[in-house]
Amino acid sequence: NPTQAYELATSVTSSSREVVNKNVEERAMTLEELQAVRAIILSSCVKDKWKSTRHGTLLRPDDVNLYDLNAALIKPVTKKHNCSFKELFSSGPSTPTFYTSHWWGENILDFVRCCEYHATMHGLDASEAKYWVCAYANRQHDLGKDLGTDPDKCSFRKAMDVAEGVVLIIDPESVVYSRIWVDFELFKTMESKHSSIDMVTHHAGNVHLLASKSFGE
Repeated sequence: NPTQAYELATSVTSSSREVVNKNVEERAMTLEELQAVRAIILSSCVKDKWKSTRHGTLLRPDDVNLYDLNAALIKPVTKKHNCSFKELFSSGPSTPTFYTSHWWGENILDFVRCCEYHATMHGLDASEAKYWVCAYANRQHDLGKDLGTDPDKCSFRKAMDVAEGVVLIIDPESVVYSRIWVDFELFKTMESKHSSIDMVTHHAGNVHLLASKSFGE
């Protein structure tokens, strides 16, 4: 529902409340909240003249990636309370249904489309499907606290351990496979005895499921 998503987005961008959720693995975004992020991009990108963090050029909504969103929205609205973006939503602690493996350079609108397709594939509505996304779950002004120094004890691994499965979002150029952290996530997923992975991509105007694999015993 576009209207509902916009109202939710407005409540977040105008939020002055302090929300505390110390358990980083419980900061998953519902699909509704991801749709609210899309609503913010569609309503604010052009109006507020967002610029590319890489090129310094004006952005269109279809151009916005997580590097751009972090600079234009996430860090500014979370600075006051030194919180994660997820903590600005009133939904409270949210254990992930799925852990998302991806890279920050992908188009966010395509990312949300992939999550919508993926949720439908699993028979989940927008309030039931919960995706753990590092940019929204980690406190961007205090990354050291969430990440730590041991990869097996960092926020990413904590979220993977409680999620029911992993969804790999593949960008059109497959840059995601060149990211060492994504390779680590895939290795840990395959090593797990209770996880599964779905691989999805947005290409030529449609979302495609490329593979689905369970690693259960």
